[in-house]
Amino acid sequence: GGEGGCFYVVGSGEFEVLAAQEEQNGEVPRVLQRYTAEKLSSFGELALMYNKPLQASVRALTSETLWALKREDFRGILMSEFSNLSSLKLLRSVYLLSRLTILQLSHIADSLSEVSISDGQTIVDKNEGVFALYIIQKDN
Repeated sequence: GGEGGCFYVVGSGEFEVLAAQEEQNGEVPRVLQRYTAEKLSSFGELALMYNKPLQASVRALTSETLWALKREDFRGILMSEFSNLSSLKLLRSVYLLSRLTILQLSHIADSLSEVSISDGQTIVDKNEGVFALYIIQKDN
């Protein structure tokens, strides 16, 4: 895929997500998903956040209005509003959280606190309630 240049916000409309599929006569676009956006939705953020090539294309099936935020502006907002980009990347890597939006992840990132654990220290005791979600990050 090409390089993501914008973050897109959609008010409403019908769309399909396509990806290229290798066939004997070359690459053929294949529809991965069709969806109807009935409220604000967005796409394009992953390619911008992680500087990765686009994994799919999005095609409008109805005439709708969408807004585009250029890569530079998107990253500037992320750096100022969500200053802890490494926390966002960590949260995005957790399967349970991987489908959340950037805004949802940023709220979680704002609530994160780092806890250091000593060798042999009990993190969760089966006789006590669990009052937190622990994300274990290997110490470098």
